[in-house]
Amino acid sequence: MAIGHRLTWQQFLQEAEGHSPEAFGIAELKGLVERLDLSPDLFAGHTNFCQEAYSRNLLFKNACFEAVCLCWQGEQRTSIHNHGRSFGVAVVYQGAMREEIFRREGDRVVRVRTDEVVPGVISSAPVGLIHRLGNAGGAGSRMVSLHFYAGPLDEMDVFDEETGTVTRKQMRYLSDGELPPTS
Repeated sequence: MAIGHRLTWQQFLQEAEGHSPEAFGIAELKGLVERLDLSPDLFAGHTNFCQEAYSRNLLFKNACFEAVCLCWQGEQRTSIHNHGRSFGVAVVYQGAMREEIFRREGDRVVRVRTDEVVPGVISSAPVGLIHRLGNAGGAGSRMVSLHFYAGPLDEMDVFDEETGTVTRKQMRYLSDGELPPTS
């Protein structure tokens, strides 16, 4: 396979499942995502928005790996969080994402920097990274991003910026199910 060869969704899943959990690191995941063809078909039926909060729409999940389409509108954003024992990468399909990076200082979290992630740019979240993601477009805009986690993101730690309190949050989906096979 040529280095520049784009992967269909099914090829992507086959390659991801071909990695042993011990040899599947953030660099391998990022390399696969860089080769994934982000065609509109990939997102068909999985761009479900919610008025109250950003939505998590499951594309694929097994014991080692998860892919989720996140849909954001207006000024929606996540809480300040880490991914527990999981690591992940994200790529923006439509719109622009704001990523705020934090670090612990005593019992508080302090913002280190803010980045804007645009379509085609891959954001990495190694184990332990504390961040907050949100729609950078503001009122009236929509953003769609694709997030990949190894192992699946079943729970995460949420940090309260004011009090420093850390709580464990169980993750849920607005919709779930696998994508239909594509050719």
